[in-house]
Amino acid sequence: MQLAKLARGLIKALPRWSRDFQALVTELQGTRIPQLSENLSHSLVIAEDHRFWTHGGVDLRAVGRALIRTLIFRKCEGASTIHQQLVRVTTGRYERTLRRKIREMIFAVALDDSFKKEEILSFYLVKGYYGWKMTGLLAACDLLRISPIVATPFEAASLISRMRYPEPRNASAMQKARIERRTMHILNRWKLGEKPDSLISHPLEQHSQVPTILP
Repeated sequence: MQLAKLARGLIKALPRWSRDFQALVTELQGTRIPQLSENLSHSLVIAEDHRFWTHGGVDLRAVGRALIRTLIFRKCEGASTIHQQLVRVTTGRYERTLRRKIREMIFAVALDDSFKKEEILSFYLVKGYYGWKMTGLLAACDLLRISPIVATPFEAASLISRMRYPEPRNASAMQKARIERRTMHILNRWKLGEKPDSLISHPLEQHSQVPTILP
């Protein structure tokens, strides 16, 4: 809560940031959220931000680990939360600068204080980029012929894998294999964690091929 107050204070103190944050909130409030399978949000958290339910928009443990790896091992490591990725996708700000990163983190903390966590997940799912002609979840589901309402764990994992590896129009065998590996990685983490009833209703063994773009 103190972190959220600090974030809001910084945003309020900077007129440009205040305007930008209000525009971000307004756009999200106007986003239509369809009925979505819980498998989608569960797969998203498993794949992208497994401490989503416990942090306040920024994962300080992940940030610390990334800094250590960068400073000591000279190895860049991502530490962005789903909140931060939502800020990035919605604002269209992708420049690789420290100023943008700090702004993104502050906005992410303020977003966590402005919306329910379930809403944050839905916003990112709906606005995310999944590949060619798949800007947004509904476009991706339409192209891959997956129902967002009753997506199975396997279908959900295959969709979420494309948020890390967006599928191009003519994906190579290597690109398809990367998506398939990511899908199986997410499903394996399903097995290690708590399994919702839907996972039991749709056993993983029933699925042998990741959905692909259909002509």
